[in-house]
Order: sequence, then C-alpha cells, then structure tokens
Amino acid sequence: EPFLEPMREAIAHDITNQGQAKAETIDMAQGSDAGSQVAVGLLFASIGSGPESKRGLTRSELIECLMAPNRTTTEFGTAFDALRGMDGAWYLHGDGKDEGTYRFTNQENLTRRLQKEAKDAPEPRIHSELVRRLEEVFATQTGNAYQKVLALPEMDAIDLRRERTLLVMSPDSGNPPSAAATLFSGVVEKNNLLIVTGDATRFASMDGAARRLYAARKVQRDLGRDHPQAEEVQEKLGDAEFDLLTTIEQVFNKIWYPGLSPRTRQPDLLEQKLDLRVERPKDAPPRLIGEPQIEAALGPGKASKLIPEPEKQAEALLGRIEDQLWPGGVKKVRWHYIEVNARSTARFAWLPAKGLDALKRTAVQQARWRDTADGFVERGPFEKARTTISVSRIAYDGQTGEARIEVKALDAGPRPVIRWSDTGPALPSSPELKELSFATTKLRLWFLAEDSTGDHPAGDAVPWRNEISILHEPREGSSGRSVELKAVPGGSLRWTFGGTSPRDMGAPYNGLVPIPADGGLLRVLAEDGDISVEESF
Repeated sequence: EPFLEPMREAIAHDITNQGQAKAETIDMAQGSDAGSQVAVGLLFASIGSGPESKRGLTRSELIECLMAPNRTTTEFGTAFDALRGMDGAWYLHGDGKDEGTYRFTNQENLTRRLQKEAKDAPEPRIHSELVRRLEEVFATQTGNAYQKVLALPEMDAIDLRRERTLLVMSPDSGNPPSAAATLFSGVVEKNNLLIVTGDATRFASMDGAARRLYAARKVQRDLGRDHPQAEEVQEKLGDAEFDLLTTIEQVFNKIWYPGLSPRTRQPDLLEQKLDLRVERPKDAPPRLIGEPQIEAALGPGKASKLIPEPEKQAEALLGRIEDQLWPGGVKKVRWHYIEVNARSTARFAWLPAKGLDALKRTAVQQARWRDTADGFVERGPFEKARTTISVSRIAYDGQTGEARIEVKALDAGPRPVIRWSDTGPALPSSPELKELSFATTKLRLWFLAEDSTGDHPAGDAVPWRNEISILHEPREGSSGRSVELKAVPGGSLRWTFGGTSPRDMGAPYNGLVPIPADGGLLRVLAEDGDISVEESF
C-alpha cells in the first residue's frame, strides 16, 4: 500500500520478510504467530494522519487489542518484550518503559546502534571484560574454598605454591577440559587448585553477551545523562548486565576438584555439579555471587571436600593429618613440611584459610602434639612429664635473713608427696614436708616431689637458695672509729677500703674494721659457696 511505502525498510527487517523478519523469528521461537501480531498491531498504530505524539501503543493497550479466544496475555507480552529487547527490532521506538508508548518509524532505533557497536567492539576489550566479570562473579569473600581467582588464564601464569586458586576455564570436549587435565598431571601442588568450567556448546554465547554489555556502556557514555534516550539506554544496560550474568550461570555449571579416582585410587580431578543463581533485586542491579554456591557444592552432603568448620571435626582431621600429611616413622617434623603436603596431597580435605594452624593449636592444647620454638611439631604419645618443684619466696627479713617460702609440687598427680633436706639433694628416704608454707633461716634447702599414684616418674631434687644480707654497725672507741659487720643468716665476709674489689683484694673479716681518719668507701662481700652479695658503705 502507498501509505506503507515510507516504512518499507522497517517492515522488511522487523515485521515480514519470508520468515527472515524479527517478528517472524519470534514466531518460530514461540511456536505461534504472537510476534507477527504484535508487530503488525504496532505498525498500524504507528501510521496515520494524526499528530505523531498520538501514534503508537503501550504494552497493555497492545495486548488488550490482540486478545482473542484461546490466546493468553503471556504469549503477547513475551513477544512484545522480545521485539523491543537487545536483539529486537531495529525500527521500533519507545521510552523503554512497559507502559510507555511504542511505535514503528523509518529511522533505525537504539537497538540497531547497540548491535553495530557490539559487532565492532575490539576483541581485546571483550576478552578483558569477560576476565574482569568472571573474576568479579567468583571473587573471594570468606576464602574458605579458595583464596585467589584466575579467569581464562594463560597456563604459564598459574602459580599454586601459596594460595588455593580457582581457575575459571573455557570448556572443551575433554572431561575435564584437556588444559585442566594437563595442568593437574604436571603440577606438584595438586591439592591447591579448583576448576570451574561447564557447557562447551554455550560458551560461544559468552562473547555475544559481553559485546552487548560493552555496546550498552559505550552508547550510554556517548549519549550522556541528558539525552532523550538516556532512560532507555539505562534499561538496555540493565538487560545486558542480566544477559551476561545469566549466560555465565548457564555456561559454568560444573567444578573439578582434586581427590582420588574411584576407579584407580590415584590422584585425579573429580567432577561436581555447580548451581549458580543470578539475583535480580527490585531496586538494585542484577548480581551473581559464585563463592557461596561453590562452597555448597564442595561441602558436606555434596563433594565433602571442604570442611567449613574444622573445629567440630578436630579429632578426625588430626588423625587425617597424621595419616596423610605426616611422614611415616617420624615423630618430629618441620611444620612447613605439613603445609606443603596439605597443598600437594590430593586426597586431603580442604580447610578454611588458617584452618590448618587452628588444628595445630587444638592438638597442642590437647597435648597430642608439641609445638617447638624452632618451627617443628612433635606428635605423641609422649612420656609423662617428670615431677618437679616450684618454690616461691613470699617474704624476706633483711635484718635476720629469714625467708618465708611456699613450696608446690608440679606434675605430681592429685596427691603429691614432697620430701626435703637441708644437707644435700632430697632423696626418697628424706623426711616428708608437712607445711608447704613456712619461714626458714637456712641458706639452702632441697625438695623432691613424688607422685603417690605412680603416674608421673620422679624428677630430680630441686634446690632452693636463700639470700644473704650484710649488716653494718659503726663503733666509736679510744683507738678511733670502726665498723662491725655481720652476714645474716650466715656466710663469710671480706672487705676493702678505697674502692678496690673485695672479691679479688678483700681481707677476711675477723672483727671490727678500723675506719681511716679521712674515711673512705667500704666495700663488703658476703658469700657462702654459690650464694654471694656485695654492698658498699
């Protein structure tokens, strides 16, 4: 018809063209003529002699016009959404809202521009965008299952010597992907990698989805916020975001984790289904968070590779460390060796970050292991600790040399026996100490602890040494001044005047020490065997 002549290109591309028009492809996809009915209805609402502002229909007006017996609002609504979508009609214009007015014109629309931009997008930019989005989707939050993400990596860029790494890999015909199998067979740290991959037949759609997102962002930047189509571009951008995330959801549907092959009992990559779910909050952009789904797939009831709360299974896990990571026949090993084995032993469980250290602390607290200061860990069983003694001085009188002490048996069971001596190391035949807190002026005492139950072997006698105090008392006599010295509670004295050392040059104290007429520094040493003290007056 002549009145349709200005719409020739719109009709050919979008409405009818021997099965090639957009509306006709929607018909084939839906198995009905809903796409063609929607397109024709919009076409006739778009032409006429009335004001342009009155032309076109809203979504609800269009569906109301098309409704007929045995037809549903859903099929017409779905066709309408497809016609105005990212891969929709080139000549359909509207404001992007469901209840906005839509009409055909003879001018290409935003969809056409987006398609051109998507087609012309530079390949490196698309690859970089895919890498960025995949690493964003699978970014670590808890770090329980993995601590690092590499998306679509080059094989020579993979380093598994430290963090457990998630590799997001493109699928191929291999099961697992051939690149993943090659990497696993050649790497030492076999228990330090996790692979996400999936449906090879759908992977190509990732490129298209990334291109559409790139195009929407570029057009939004080019048009600016104040452009009449800014709102529609924003909606297209939201659709493109959702489209890319749902494509990722559909493509990446399996994980491969290290373990023992059920058939050969040799280290291998084992498969587990992955259920990703895109969220589309009402007032926020769509989002896809992969880490929780990966943790669920690896956790109890599924792969059972990841132990999210190792403290609840400490006994079993400590047994696995001793059985799978500890070198046979060795009791003491460098802890770094255990950490390295945890990264290389494919059958060992995965623990959250620092989980291995937490289990070590538990084993040490249980006295199952001992953590030495030189970086080694020793496993039991250990010989029972030998008995010993702790002596604490509570008070000391410097005028008498009397000390009040408290004696306590250690590692000696619930009913310890303490023996004592003041003449040499206490023996099993020495008298038993009845009062554990007492005063004494002895310079030396020895104590021996015994476990009356016999559970702990007896240790060595423990010596206690008192302190010596030096007392001095100046005297006046007919022959001049002197000073009287005394060591309490005992000990011999040596002295010097003039500042020289009494230990080296001191004269034995045999009575009053004369003080020179011009005075001077008196240095005194009191000693009894290995107990000594020096003072100056």
